[in-house]
Amino acid sequence: MPDPAPPIVPLHVNVYLPPQPTPRRCYEWGRALGEILGARPERVALIASGGMSHYPGTDRYASPDVDWDRRVLETLAAGRGRELAAVTGEELDKTGNIELRTWITLLGAVGDRPADVYCYEPSWHHGNAIVEWRL
Repeated sequence: MPDPAPPIVPLHVNVYLPPQPTPRRCYEWGRALGEILGARPERVALIASGGMSHYPGTDRYASPDVDWDRRVLETLAAGRGRELAAVTGEELDKTGNIELRTWITLLGAVGDRPADVYCYEPSWHHGNAIVEWRL
């Protein structure tokens, strides 16, 4: 880390317990954040984390929805991230992607820019991906 260390402002999205924000609300929050940050003179890095399809604590734990994950990554690479704001919370739950709300928040901030998808690694219980938007 450089000296002095850059300021870090963590933002949290409730992905697990009701009431969870809708994907649309996450996207709009990210859009507002992007407008605020775009007006600032500083360079800013936004980082979203969260596993792709997985079902902790359920009988589906060993069955990630790899096909759904790959379709999401294709959508991001094509610069159509806004489409994920139209996904329902129920669909995120069904596909094991409740943590995608953090990514959808970031998508609101970066807009319809194509993502660089560096990798997707499915495991026996979840999917992992690394994605970047260069602004």
